[in-house]
Amino acid sequence: MLAVLLVGCMGGSPQPTSSPEPPSPTPITEELRAEQSLVESTWTGIDSAGDTTSFTFEADHTVTVNYNGRQWDDASDTWSLSDGVLTVTVHIDETHGDIVYRAPYDEGAASLAFDGTASMSGRTLNVTLERR
Repeated sequence: MLAVLLVGCMGGSPQPTSSPEPPSPTPITEELRAEQSLVESTWTGIDSAGDTTSFTFEADHTVTVNYNGRQWDDASDTWSLSDGVLTVTVHIDETHGDIVYRAPYDEGAASLAFDGTASMSGRTLNVTLERR
């Protein structure tokens, strides 16, 4: 009887196995392409207070800031791009807090026209930066 059971188990044809589908690549959207175009780019200009300002956009979404030849590379200084608006947050000091700059951005833009507002003092700054 054992022989009959074994023959019955072995008699069927093997079932084909399917390979799992590879994951689909993440589609590259217009906004992602625009964001990638900012990484490692530096933009420079003079703000409405007369200060020479530059931003370098890092891959980790921090921004290196240069005011009048002094450079800051603070992890709390960040940038993001959402719905075509580039937002840069820069910590100034305990009086002014952070200045949040916003500018429209399209991939390939040659300049950025930022409006900035200090979170604590309400001070406003405008700056147009050109890609270097």
